[in-house]
Amino acid sequence: GLLYFTTRDEAQYCGNQLKTSIRVVFERQQNLFGKLHNHNLELFFFSPSGESEQFTIASGFSESGSYSKVFTLDAKIAVDDIFLKYTVEKFHSPWSGSERLKIEDLTITNDNNSSSYWQLRATDKYILSGTTEKLVKI
Repeated sequence: GLLYFTTRDEAQYCGNQLKTSIRVVFERQQNLFGKLHNHNLELFFFSPSGESEQFTIASGFSESGSYSKVFTLDAKIAVDDIFLKYTVEKFHSPWSGSERLKIEDLTITNDNNSSSYWQLRATDKYILSGTTEKLVKI
């Protein structure tokens, strides 16, 4: 479908409008305590000159599924040096272990409806909570 800037639906945007779509699978079935956790995913974009921007693309989720987010990336930052950060906010046990999340699909679509497909550099497609991992275009 069409992408829309959050405050207006006509060009000229102050950057590049993007839509991310991500499909995630929990390593194991979430029990009652797992569903009390807030799982969050953020994307970090970096330019060769050191500029960066970050966007939360999914927050507060506790189930496997597909999530999407529309945002506007500064025009000076290309869509090529990208990292994904996974965090978990735990409410019942601050000393419980890290969690792994499988990243099945990650698509970034621009306002011309052109898509690029990304995956974790790790071949098993899992990201550990509390870490930031490099994404590679496929």
